[in-house]
Amino acid sequence: MKKLFFFIVITNFLYAQSGYVQYDHPVLNFLERMQSQAVISGYDSFEIPKTRNQIAEWLKIIYGSLSELSHVEKEMLEDYMKEFEFEISFSTGSQTQLFQDISFEKFIVQKEKYLYYYTDSSNFNLFANGILSVGYAHENHITKKNALIVNYGGSIRGTFLHNFGYYIKATNGTFAGSRSLVQTLGEIRYNYKFNYDKVEEGGVDYFDETEGYLMYEDSFMNAKIGRDRINIGYGPVKTIISDNAPKFDHIGLNVNYKIFSFSFLHGKLLGEADQYVDSLQGLIRSIDEKYIAYHRFGFNFSKHIVLGIGEMVIYSRRSFDISYLNPFNYFKSIEHANQDRDNSILFFDAKNNSIKNLSLYSTLMIDDIDFSKIGTSWYGNRFLLNLAVQYSNGISGIPISLQAQYIHIDPYFYTHRITGNNYTNQGFNIGSYLQPNSRTILGALNIYPHYRLNFEISFSHTEHGANKYDGEGKLIENFGGDLEYGYLITDNQNAVFLDGIRNITNTLSFKAVYEPIKNYAVNFYIQYVSGSAQDSDTEDKIFSSLTVSFNL
Repeated sequence: MKKLFFFIVITNFLYAQSGYVQYDHPVLNFLERMQSQAVISGYDSFEIPKTRNQIAEWLKIIYGSLSELSHVEKEMLEDYMKEFEFEISFSTGSQTQLFQDISFEKFIVQKEKYLYYYTDSSNFNLFANGILSVGYAHENHITKKNALIVNYGGSIRGTFLHNFGYYIKATNGTFAGSRSLVQTLGEIRYNYKFNYDKVEEGGVDYFDETEGYLMYEDSFMNAKIGRDRINIGYGPVKTIISDNAPKFDHIGLNVNYKIFSFSFLHGKLLGEADQYVDSLQGLIRSIDEKYIAYHRFGFNFSKHIVLGIGEMVIYSRRSFDISYLNPFNYFKSIEHANQDRDNSILFFDAKNNSIKNLSLYSTLMIDDIDFSKIGTSWYGNRFLLNLAVQYSNGISGIPISLQAQYIHIDPYFYTHRITGNNYTNQGFNIGSYLQPNSRTILGALNIYPHYRLNFEISFSHTEHGANKYDGEGKLIENFGGDLEYGYLITDNQNAVFLDGIRNITNTLSFKAVYEPIKNYAVNFYIQYVSGSAQDSDTEDKIFSSLTVSFNL
């Protein structure tokens, strides 16, 4: 690891490399633990992803505090510094490319692998990867279902003219076995080709996906136009923007200057869909225009207090509104100026790390409020409260992270009287998997016995006050427990929390991720779900999957 010292020394004389890390990259959890353990200060996980250059800067700071790391953490750091070696030092000594000289040794060497890379000082560089994953899934619910899923494709990323970054990823996939099981998995849940195209003929047997962006980055700001996964919020379950809904195209801006930060995005969503059959043109689908805008001011005063205040707004049934393209407009006031056609949310967030190894998080989201009716069950006062805590330390030199989270969501939260303005993308909740009129408490334990091995055990208990429907799915009584229905003029104005059909769900899961060879990972996951509804029998479900992935 000593050879990396020279890389760090010369970094200040080099240009940064632009680009983002994936939202689920393990280095982000590593940095969050380092922040909690007071190895670094100023890192904030509220908005993901981070740029590769930002990650490299944090890794260099951690490298200066090796004495505070356990043996496993030192090996993690060395692994990450090799992966981000080019961002740190413009060196590729820890990288290998298979197209240069194909040999069996290059497939098993413990280096960061690429099909091909090209570097030209800081003017232009390109890194190309092939992607392959093979997974097996099993579900034991009412009936047993099994499926084999194969996904393949590639990605290209790089930098040009010092500050401009680019990225594109495209994959395709197919399956064998239970189609209905595959339709519940990950990104495939909302894949158009697989779920909606030619359904009258039994559907197509493949699914595709793409993402990409063009970005600009300098020492204190970055901006992009693209399509990739965004996570916003504290805790294991994100309540502002999570990975529950489909990715969406957006423009974004982030500014970081000393203790101050500002972020903005404007994105295009998929609204309500309709279809009809024309005698000559066949099936025609129409989807309402729908957009999301978000901005946040952040203040990272010290380890004792990190504060943020921000807004989100959903609007639909018209083209993009320049009022919300202005990052510095007050969205709530603009909503009023636009004659109350939109759905805005105000939020406040805070983080505290005063005690070493212990991080406290909180978020309060306000959908609507009438101060004269505070303390009553009036339907218009709608809040979401998110409290989370993380403890990061080690046991006998083995790093662990223990997380707990509590979420309370009032009736009608995320909804709107105009259905198209609810907080969904293609019908999936943007904020999380949770419905309004619910609360959940969860805990998660992560153990890292080896620098490339992670065990995670988690448990959640969720209570939900569901709406009442008849046998044909028609709404009988609205308790504010479904994203599809905002407050209706026939509803009771007193929306009592957890009123309705009480659903209780307990979920226990275990995940193991192991990377025996760099860029080759094995992921095992098993989940047990026990769900019960009022006056109904308990239903149990067991889901398990095993996936082997290659990124080379």
